[in-house]
Amino acid sequence: MPAITPASIPLSPRSFSRPARRLLTIASLLALSTLIAGCDLGYLAHAAYEEARLLWHREPIATVLAKPDLAADLRTKLQTVLAVRDFDDQELKLKVGGAYRTITQVDKGAIVWVVMAAPRDSLTPYTWWFPIVGNVPYRGYFQKEAADAEAHAMEARGYDTYVRPAVAFSSLGFFNDPLLSNLLKLEKVELAGVITHELFHRTYFLASDIMFDESAATWVGSRGRLSFSPQPRVPHPPTRSRRAEFTRAILRSPPSSCRKKLVCYVSTAAGCRGTRS
Repeated sequence: MPAITPASIPLSPRSFSRPARRLLTIASLLALSTLIAGCDLGYLAHAAYEEARLLWHREPIATVLAKPDLAADLRTKLQTVLAVRDFDDQELKLKVGGAYRTITQVDKGAIVWVVMAAPRDSLTPYTWWFPIVGNVPYRGYFQKEAADAEAHAMEARGYDTYVRPAVAFSSLGFFNDPLLSNLLKLEKVELAGVITHELFHRTYFLASDIMFDESAATWVGSRGRLSFSPQPRVPHPPTRSRRAEFTRAILRSPPSSCRKKLVCYVSTAAGCRGTRS
């Protein structure tokens, strides 16, 4: 499939697919936010391009599974991904949508390189502001060279820095994220945890509270992968009812109360009924 370049993109808005139209809309909003807030337009444009490239090369997992020469271990892991989707949808009541129903081939283990920074005399992280997600204590890059350059620039300003790889990321429900082929290197249980972690971000995300968002997603991903089983499960009405009630309450709640409700849910599910926040 040809690379996405300005010359290969149709000019008529009517000829765009739904994902392309959504991408153009979000890109326009990002550009507007950049002009207002002084964000790096080049950085956001490159991130939008890389996201578009991943979406462009999606292939339905069902199509891949239909190939008779598919290796047995890959077939098992792809089937696991689809089973985890069903489990997260039916049991955890996460907003699965069309996420992880497709796969995109990537030629590297780390899909994103994350830059973190803090003053040399403090443990308080430096934060970057972005549209939609607010203030976050990291900045992601699709190329390690770009991440290293950002780290060097921050060090020149007097900060300590740390660059780490990330094998996955979430578009927070704006797109139907594909499974990235690098995740197929993980063991089945770890793969289930990563999928559930990212689907939690798709379901719930509180802007400018990344430490909590990541901690909650990590807990749900870890607990989910332990509960997941590709074998038929006996329904547990009380648990499923409580999870469904929690999800509806979160979606109806204003941001100021979402965090407290999620803390109560996680604490109760972990058996810490005496916990108070």
